[in-house]
Amino acid sequence: MPLLLNAKHLEFMGVPINGSIASFSTKLKSKGYTQLQGNNQLPIGIRGFYGVFAGEECELYVDYNPKTKIVYQCRVFIN
Repeated sequence: MPLLLNAKHLEFMGVPINGSIASFSTKLKSKGYTQLQGNNQLPIGIRGFYGVFAGEECELYVDYNPKTKIVYQCRVFIN
């Protein structure tokens, strides 16, 4: 399989899905997202947020590596 040198990294609302969870969280908050209450109840490596996506209220769950703190996935749940 050929290596894609010019491939663009995936983004969520213009925020690249990579980098530290702290940096990703800050960028989401600047876009109006807030951390879910009960975040400490989620498994280690997942952080939850509440906000608006595609004009709909949603919950966003961001998965990150607990050792490196690097974000690798986002999941959006429309209410």
